[in-house]
Amino acid sequence: MLNRREGPGALNKDPQRGGSGLLCAKPLHRAGLLEVSMGNLTELHLNFSTPTEFRLQNIPANVSVIIFQVHSQYVNVTLSFTKIPERNDSEVSSDAGLVSVLRPQQTVCTWYVETASPDPVLASALSIPYTERDPIPGACNQEFNLEIDPNIYLQYNLYETVIKIAPANLGYARNATAGGCDTQTGQNTRWRLQYDIYQYFLPENNLSEATIITHLLRMSTVSQVSTNGKKLATLTSSDRPTMAFSSIPGQGIIYNVIVRDPFLNTSAAYVPVHTYACNFTATMDNCYTLGDFNTFRNDTVFWLTFTCIALLAPLCLLPFPRILNILSCSIVGSYGVVLAVDSYLYTSLSYITLNILKRALNSDFSTVYTSVPFQTNGKNS
Repeated sequence: MLNRREGPGALNKDPQRGGSGLLCAKPLHRAGLLEVSMGNLTELHLNFSTPTEFRLQNIPANVSVIIFQVHSQYVNVTLSFTKIPERNDSEVSSDAGLVSVLRPQQTVCTWYVETASPDPVLASALSIPYTERDPIPGACNQEFNLEIDPNIYLQYNLYETVIKIAPANLGYARNATAGGCDTQTGQNTRWRLQYDIYQYFLPENNLSEATIITHLLRMSTVSQVSTNGKKLATLTSSDRPTMAFSSIPGQGIIYNVIVRDPFLNTSAAYVPVHTYACNFTATMDNCYTLGDFNTFRNDTVFWLTFTCIALLAPLCLLPFPRILNILSCSIVGSYGVVLAVDSYLYTSLSYITLNILKRALNSDFSTVYTSVPFQTNGKNS
């Protein structure tokens, strides 16, 4: 099982540091420094040699928490509160986020983003502010390295995709103290919080960087997630903060979790995570179908292969033409065509067969959600 998160981050306690918004990127006076604004998406290219410093200024007094997030298609980026990342104050992932809890009178936050990739990496960044009434995603983290961890941790294999989060806590004012996570379990504690799980399918057969960067914005804030995502389940604070879904190799999917406070009627979004359930850089079992191989674009190879397959079926039917013709056309033929098309062009119909095979081969597959996209031309484009 592949874990797409390789390292976590931590709560910023320096009044001059924190998570904040990515912006309509406006460069400041020195290279590698960008000024950002809350709620605005920024697209940028990260370079191996130079970490990028982001600065958010003029933070309103009613904002108590800021969640800052950076996304790339599949290359890990390092998001940290310090120029030299440490294990407990940084997050390494293709979907990385940090929470900044603001101190009284604090109006400026800074953070740093870098990548270990030798090639430029297209990334997007966004900061989302929350008030003292909003829940704080991941504020009761006891499993991962960050003190407050708003990230969704994702693992996948051929059969299933599993997401896991750290529990949230109730919000609080800048000059207040956070409530205990497990000291009490009443309605005045974090145990009243509920978690809505959302799923969003990217356009089918589309593996471009620009597509994932654009669509991640649709699953970043509470209003966007509620509008664009498909709600699959609701967990209470007493449930395990994890859920499993059916893997769909080659299909881009974005997951997010909305934590709700039903008493105050407020909510907050975790950092969205995305997956294609495949490896972009692998030689075998990567994200690309056979239709992307140059060999099959050659007319001679194609027609020779087609002719051999077309002649093979009549030869097999010669001994029992009536019975075998009926069986092959009605059963083998129908499913075979669907699976063949899926190998070259991608189709969700193949999972009518594949999900049955997964169920037979994997004893845990009966517990996962088997939601797949059935899109028409132009939908989710």
